[in-house]
Amino acid sequence: MDIFLLNALPVGVELKLDIERAGRSATILLRLIQADVPSVESRLLDDGVGYVFVRWFASSNDAARNTAALARQAFIALAAQDARGLIIDLRSALGGSGEVAIASALCDGDVIYSIQQPLTAPARAVKREGERIWPDRPIIILVNEHVISAGEGLALSLRELAHAKIVGRTTGGGLTEMSFVPLADGYVLTIPSGVVLGPLSGKDQPGHAIKPDTEVPNPSIEELLGGRDRQLDAARAALLSK
Repeated sequence: MDIFLLNALPVGVELKLDIERAGRSATILLRLIQADVPSVESRLLDDGVGYVFVRWFASSNDAARNTAALARQAFIALAAQDARGLIIDLRSALGGSGEVAIASALCDGDVIYSIQQPLTAPARAVKREGERIWPDRPIIILVNEHVISAGEGLALSLRELAHAKIVGRTTGGGLTEMSFVPLADGYVLTIPSGVVLGPLSGKDQPGHAIKPDTEVPNPSIEELLGGRDRQLDAARAALLSK
């Protein structure tokens, strides 16, 4: 299912979802409802590891709807609980904005990343936004093929500036700056207009994607229903080994 199309549909729409699993077919009826779902959730895991789940990146004057503000609050709370380290789960994080302020809360460095536009030299530096609030404790980033754009930029900056390790599957390949061209009837054409470069390496990533340091397959439906997440388990093991 195209998640972008799904997000654009109005409340009340009903969709039939045809699925096939283990050789069996089924149809599920989905009805879209209005729900107030936060973009960030956090908790302290039972081994003392801080866990922050970022659903999407969004800017808002309302702090309760601003992803960067919510993430920074989570980092402060987990640091106060003496979390041994931090796992940032980006596995459903679509593009948007706010990754620069989030990265700034977790690492030092005046430049979070740079953008190289065609026929433009030198690259344009994207400066930090706000002070660092996370102490010098290890960071692990969880990614998969659904992570694009802002999530990829955050992963890249933390890999180079905070020595964060990345676990999961290679991201979607949207590590670019976007330009927007208005079209008729409220539609907008989105065009990649620049390449994101690492803040220290000054390099583009192959395929404009983030390749994990530790490749771990996505968990199966059966595993998730059984309360197991192999990627999260690998991230916890990597953090606790530091």
